[in-house]
Amino acid sequence: MILHDFTGEVVAANSSLAQQCSSVVERRVGRQAALPELFLDPLTPLPLADAAQPSPAVRYVYLILASRPYAHETINRNVRALQRPGVLEPAALGTNESNLFLLHLDAKMSDDSAEALRSAVSSRPDVYFLRRRRHVMWAGWSMILSLLDVMSSLLERKLHFEYLITLGDADLTTRVHGEIESFFARFPGRSIMSIVQRKRDPRRYSTHESFRGFCWVRLSIYLYVLLDTGRLYLYICIGLHLDIWMSISIYVSFVCYICIKYVYTYIYLYLLYIYIHLSLNKYI
Repeated sequence: MILHDFTGEVVAANSSLAQQCSSVVERRVGRQAALPELFLDPLTPLPLADAAQPSPAVRYVYLILASRPYAHETINRNVRALQRPGVLEPAALGTNESNLFLLHLDAKMSDDSAEALRSAVSSRPDVYFLRRRRHVMWAGWSMILSLLDVMSSLLERKLHFEYLITLGDADLTTRVHGEIESFFARFPGRSIMSIVQRKRDPRRYSTHESFRGFCWVRLSIYLYVLLDTGRLYLYICIGLHLDIWMSISIYVSFVCYICIKYVYTYIYLYLLYIYIHLSLNKYI
């Protein structure tokens, strides 16, 4: 390996700089990435995709992340609007024109909400429920892991498709399959991402930056801790089972702190902190 300095001159191989650089390069080349554990799903059965000839294929794959109690309403509407008309008819069996909907049920989704979603769409041959469930945090790495799970599973399954599209149960489509197909036809072979520049939406960026400074730690089903990770402060300890109005008040105070950041919010949080301790002592 030949090293050059900023003037273009060759650095002597026996120099301290050359030896240090060579050592760093060798460690980097020999290092193996510590990839996270991925949940590979067998993705079977897929009646419409497996019926396609000559190999399993669909047009679009939709990954829909579900966690909300109304997921059965929005997802039921979306799968009906986004499926290609007529592909569920017996006469269309064997084509590769159908779309596949992969549903990920968040690990924190309630049993009742999950059952309502299954009851709404499980009878459809174009819907598949992923078997491993992750605890997904919005805008967190867990969302990427769920996507990587699906991508790895699709590659392992050797399922042919044109696009993988990610949605959430809060998304409600205003377009149908034909319109989406026409849009993608304008950009063949391209991956499409929506990126909003900071100068066009400064409020969104500043809000996200504020949220990154905090961490919610779940101690039990009723107990959370809010940490200011930037200054290592423990602000509040929430006992949700004590008083529903107290819980609502805590959430409101947190929003006020993010939006206003005035000293009055600090005072309010401190008084609320005292109130919680008094309540805990009362109930204990």
